Amino acid sequence: MSMSEVAARSVRPVWMWIQATPAHTLLLCVILLSLLGLFSLFALLHLVAPKPRPATPSEKTYVTSSPSGGPTAPRQLPCWYDRWLAERHLQEQTQLRSPPETCLAPDAGDIEPAEVRLSVVFPAYNEEKRIIPTLEEAVSYLDEHIGRHKPAKTPTVPPHGARRHHHVSSSSASTPGREVSGYEILIVNDGSSDKTVDVALKFAQERGLHDTLRVVSLVKNRGKGGGVTHGLRHVRGEYVLFADADGASRFSDVGKLIEGCEEVVDGSLRGVAIGSRAHLVGSEAVVKASQEGH
Repeated sequence: MSMSEVAARSVRPVWMWIQATPAHTLLLCVILLSLLGLFSLFALLHLVAPKPRPATPSEKTYVTSSPSGGPTAPRQLPCWYDRWLAERHLQEQTQLRSPPETCLAPDAGDIEPAEVRLSVVFPAYNEEKRIIPTLEEAVSYLDEHIGRHKPAKTPTVPPHGARRHHHVSSSSASTPGREVSGYEILIVNDGSSDKTVDVALKFAQERGLHDTLRVVSLVKNRGKGGGVTHGLRHVRGEYVLFADADGASRFSDVGKLIEGCEEVVDGSLRGVAIGSRAHLVGSEAVVKASQEGH
């Protein structure tokens, strides 16, 4: 018996069943099979999709330089994300227990007061040879245009306009009272095997960036996206910027990004500006930075 005959015998009963079945029953079967296929696809994607591992306790600490020389002991990092998540969960639980007519629309809510004007996050993986020029350019610009952070002698509560919001990039023009000042640099060491941390801390020591330049070390490499995300969850700035540590972008362009945020900021003081260096691909700046890393 040939393969075509076997196929014909297999298909014939199915075809006869289709002809004998009412149209509405066939339509129902098609819908059910489609739903089953979509559910199976969703379940498969859920199983194979990567799930970020929770941060370890040590990854929520940082080290910095000290006036006495040498790095400090690990210090606890602030985490606006954990606080925001807890408050939002509490709000959702409260709404579930409340009568429907008293429930309010979900609110992104305040995160916490901003402590500095600008936070800069540098994800770094084996950047021992390239990070110093980047830090030098960043610190020179920030010292001139932002200034060093001077902690208040007595705790003060900033006005509402100075509070950071989810995906925040708020405008200082909305701060009727006290304006936050200063900057911080957060280097996320993404499991580097070289002396990236030592080089960064030595630079901080030489430039007097005590508690201004902070180094967070991840236990296991998360990749650039994971490093950036981790850093953004532990910033204190009214504005937050992340940039590569290879120095291929001009740090002086940060002013344009802040202006961009102020142009698109919404009623909740949220705004995002994106700077692309796609036009630099293949240029001397990118090629030089790439060569210096090898």
